[in-house]
Amino acid sequence: MEMELDEWFEPVDVPVGGDWQGVAEVYTKEAGFPDLLGKRIGIFSVAESRGENGGQVCDGADRVRACFYRLHPHAFYGKIVDLGRLRTGQSVEDTYAAVEEVCYRLLLQGTLVVVLGGSQDVTYAMSRAYARMRQAITLLTVDSGFDLGSPEGPIGNKSYMGRVVTQSPNHIFNYINLGNQVYLNDAAAFDLMDRLQFDDYRFGLLHGSIAEAEPALRGADCVSVDMAAVRKADAPGNAYAFPTGFSAEEICQLMRYAGTSYQVSSVGFFDYHPACDPEGRSAMLQAQMLWCFIEGVEFRINDHPLEGQYEYKVYKVMGEGDEPDVEFYKCKQTDRWWVLLPCTEEQKQRYGRHYFIPCTYKDYEQAVEGNKPERWWRAYRRIK
Repeated sequence: MEMELDEWFEPVDVPVGGDWQGVAEVYTKEAGFPDLLGKRIGIFSVAESRGENGGQVCDGADRVRACFYRLHPHAFYGKIVDLGRLRTGQSVEDTYAAVEEVCYRLLLQGTLVVVLGGSQDVTYAMSRAYARMRQAITLLTVDSGFDLGSPEGPIGNKSYMGRVVTQSPNHIFNYINLGNQVYLNDAAAFDLMDRLQFDDYRFGLLHGSIAEAEPALRGADCVSVDMAAVRKADAPGNAYAFPTGFSAEEICQLMRYAGTSYQVSSVGFFDYHPACDPEGRSAMLQAQMLWCFIEGVEFRINDHPLEGQYEYKVYKVMGEGDEPDVEFYKCKQTDRWWVLLPCTEEQKQRYGRHYFIPCTYKDYEQAVEGNKPERWWRAYRRIK
């Protein structure tokens, strides 16, 4: 017999500001478990951190909640539901199964999923929900490392991605990492990323040019954030944070890009260590990141070329020799760009929206000069 969702959760005890009345329903003892029907965004926390290297406890979601509900919702017209704390299982695998089931049910009814972790290996369970839906996805991580590990080894917060990208049946169209720092990753990790034709954006490229990440987030389905990707001065609440990393302003901008992406259907915030955050700076930053994501959701525009809701200019760049021609699509109303990936009908059915790759005007200029965009080349090689 299938369990009701309220049996999976425990209520939270956090103050919810008056502005949130009518905007968010929070599972508390007084209010009871909320009704999920028709809710646009579903938030829940999971304290699972047994996959954390070094044994740090990542159970600070209620501190983040307390900060979040002190903020003002303003334009949050879409209904938000906070399901409370997911009960951890007797084993890590039990917790993964529970996260997968909750994400699957929420995604199936069209509710955006927000997970407050927990260690980042919970991302593996989030990805399994999409596999159950037989949906090809682009998984994007904001992280200073790739966390690939060994596909045969145990899953941990520094080794879960190897299991994600090799699971069968494979539903990962692309894996994108934002913010890797080269000296934190060994050569084998870069070699594997290159062989699998996955996309990585070095921190040095994005620092000061954060808009370069917008197309990547526009094409993502599941977004996973390691709080260690933020520099320690701005987010001290991670035992492994470095002096270098995204600033508070940059990480909030990334979350707004994720929110405005019509394709992103789940986001997770992981590896927050409350013991390292006595002043609560990281908790407040994570609350602001969540706020920016939700604000972005309120301003989503579905201008994907496959939807046919807007008008597009099509630019064709002729290929040289045996190379295929490349078609660029520019939405006249939003000025956003896509590049078409040459696919068979079978591949179009398999990859869905993903055979249109979000890009920029600079990518088009580069193609006109005879150099096809790197993001296009990687995807083209990946499907070949």
